[in-house]
Amino acid sequence: MHTELYITYEQLQEMITDSVQLGITKYQATQKPKNDLLSRNKAYQMYGFKVINNLIDNHIIKTLRSGEFKNSKVLVSKAEIDTAIYSSKLLKIITINRLNKNCKK
Repeated sequence: MHTELYITYEQLQEMITDSVQLGITKYQATQKPKNDLLSRNKAYQMYGFKVINNLIDNHIIKTLRSGEFKNSKVLVSKAEIDTAIYSSKLLKIITINRLNKNCKK
């Protein structure tokens, strides 16, 4: 089945910008893995409490502890968070376009 996808210039521009930023983030994560890790609290500040908890609760991103004790910092990967957010944006664009196409029929 062949499906056509129509996107606006703004959507394309956003997709390209996000792709480049995601590529940079992933490259930095491979070059300096320690810099990729954020404390969960820092991630809350950067992305929002609801976003981070949703990603963790749905097992979209992994958490790890900075030490072996129960009160050690919980860490998350910035690259994983950015990948999840970008994928979500892309899925939203595709879904909206499919809905718009079906409404025009």
